[in-house]
Amino acid sequence: KLPFNDGQFDFIFAFDVFEHAKNLEDIIGELKRSLKPGGYILCTMPFLYRVHEAPDDYRRLTFEGLKEFFVKRNFEVLNFNPLGDVFDVSHTIINEGIFANNLITKILKKILIYQIKISKLFIPSKSFSIKETYFGCFFSLRKNF
Repeated sequence: KLPFNDGQFDFIFAFDVFEHAKNLEDIIGELKRSLKPGGYILCTMPFLYRVHEAPDDYRRLTFEGLKEFFVKRNFEVLNFNPLGDVFDVSHTIINEGIFANNLITKILKKILIYQIKISKLFIPSKSFSIKETYFGCFFSLRKNF
């Protein structure tokens, strides 16, 4: 239990936290308890991003998954903004996903990242479905009365 009174806060900020909660239902229950009726939670959460802070990285949720999760807990999802695009996701996968530290992998990474940067100049990211290819999201919630 968090050391706060019921309905103590108007706003709660949770940036890149929820994926680390082993029991997200309990965490959200406590945040909801601490939030005033009509209060807001502003959040970010990774999606197509590497596992970080292992072993305590438990989940990635799609927009529909986030929406369903929070609506069931009496929150209104006010907005959902994807962060990044297909090029950013590709860059991250290549840059952070190839860990071998030898000359060949370093050269390969540079070539691939250069190709992505060049491609981004000529292919608009709007050519791809942004809601399906993003590395994280920003979303806001309002606690229903």
